[in-house]
Amino acid sequence: MSRKIRVAVTGAGGEARWYMEAYKTCPDSELVLVQDIDPAKAREQGERLNVNWTTTFEDLLGPDIDLVDVSTPNHLHAQQTIAAHEAGKHVICQKPMAPTIRECDEMIAAAQRNNRKLGLYMSSLGAPLFHEIKEMIRQGFFGIISSVSSRGAHRGGYEAKDNTAWRGSAEKTGGGVFIQLAVHSINLFQWLLDDDIVQVAALSTNRLCKHSIGGDDLTHAVAEFRGGVYGSFEAGYAAEGGLFALYGTKGSLVMTAGQTFLWSELPWDGDIIKYTPRGGKEMTVLDPADYGPRQARFAGKYDQHAAFVRAILEDAPVPVPGEIGRRDVAIVKAVYRSAEERRHVLIEEMG
Repeated sequence: MSRKIRVAVTGAGGEARWYMEAYKTCPDSELVLVQDIDPAKAREQGERLNVNWTTTFEDLLGPDIDLVDVSTPNHLHAQQTIAAHEAGKHVICQKPMAPTIRECDEMIAAAQRNNRKLGLYMSSLGAPLFHEIKEMIRQGFFGIISSVSSRGAHRGGYEAKDNTAWRGSAEKTGGGVFIQLAVHSINLFQWLLDDDIVQVAALSTNRLCKHSIGGDDLTHAVAEFRGGVYGSFEAGYAAEGGLFALYGTKGSLVMTAGQTFLWSELPWDGDIIKYTPRGGKEMTVLDPADYGPRQARFAGKYDQHAAFVRAILEDAPVPVPGEIGRRDVAIVKAVYRSAEERRHVLIEEMG
């Protein structure tokens, strides 16, 4: 019988519920322990998944654990990751990697010092649709990409009663809405374009959520990629509505309000997207009810947790290494510096 990676998860609330199920269904892993400081949450998930549970983080550092999944608030990532590495564990950490660049560096150093793997879980990379879009870009379906745009937003800050939750602390999150939401699109677009952001300019404020958010509740940044593409990144805590868009010389793609709009001079017959040019410049509305089921067939193929487990077993590179997580935090911090100092900031300035 082949060896299975034994997994422990710290942080039993929120999205971590689905991550635990991923380890339960992965043939190469075994979920053995769930931990949360809230005994009700730990017990609920332990009993639901039929695994042991605890309220003590140190229980995850025993010899029967190979991989620790850090799904706790941002300010706990560094100390828990470093402790796990020092105990000989591999670590996959939720985004953002940490509130500060310094903590990211300490996490990377601990992984290297103990010859353990360190990676980030970025949920967008698990979506088969984005893998097909990356291939469309690579094959020139959109021509030369000129610009990209994203908006991540909800009214969580506006509707919150006070700032007692950890997300209300600028120190614990590392900022506010931008580090919490925009880090997804910052990571995604660099991966899609296979290119790095080299400088940013930004405006940032807290106008509508001072009662609940210590950092920013609205930030808008423009970015320049090394290859010349311009990007627009917005994050907000006081209004609904998301956006993902890319524009090229031969085509464009916009996803917003649950709809996908596509135009190109070229046809595409992929596993998920089917497109025939209609002539003219009018965009075609792609029905998620049509391509959604096709995407669902490939969902497990790109599961980030399973990929991290395989990387351990095969001693291969992890999907999103710590160095990429550190890069994304540096970009976020450059955005905040730009807004504070009212100037363009080069990412290399961040060290």
